Amino acid sequence: MSALRAALVALSAAVLTAACAAGQHAQTALEKPSIDGTEGSVGNIKLVDVSLHSPTGSSYAAGADVPMTVYIANTGNGADTLTNVTSTVFPGGWQVVSTSTLTGAASTPAASPSAASGGATTVPIKAGSAVGLGLSGLNTGGGTSKQTLVLNGLAKQSAPLTPGMSVKITFTFANAGQTTLTVPVQISKAPDEQIVPASGAPTA
Repeated sequence: MSALRAALVALSAAVLTAACAAGQHAQTALEKPSIDGTEGSVGNIKLVDVSLHSPTGSSYAAGADVPMTVYIANTGNGADTLTNVTSTVFPGGWQVVSTSTLTGAASTPAASPSAASGGATTVPIKAGSAVGLGLSGLNTGGGTSKQTLVLNGLAKQSAPLTPGMSVKITFTFANAGQTTLTVPVQISKAPDEQIVPASGAPTA
């Protein structure tokens, strides 16, 4: 339990440090321009740095499968399981796949069959432990995880989905219940090549 608390403290410190150094004159202003992921909690479950990965081009087109990052910590004394991830923007459902299968596949802004099909649709989280999905060089410095959560089939009425936009996503756990978060789409390392809309979330 103490190890999990230490990890969460370190994670929070990393996020706060990154936020404090994000001013116009900070060195980080010249490096990777990203949007901080959101966070939330339900019961003994805490979700940190939740975000949708940036597209390889300027946007995700209708039908695209979109990978996301989420760090899930279980601070309780009993195990729990992520049983569902839903969004009206992604009627195709969700799955957890090997990160190695996503190279240029799920992030491609094209309505084509996903190379990430056949993934798991439950994620067990042991008591006092955490699971990182899709972590890749975010403000937490978490590195790249072996598995990534993918949302399938971007709805036509919600496309194109561009960096800077946000999507409402509901996470459901077997014991803790469910929580809905407003999740941002990250900006890539080359933001000048991407379109960042002035308006808010896509139409569900």
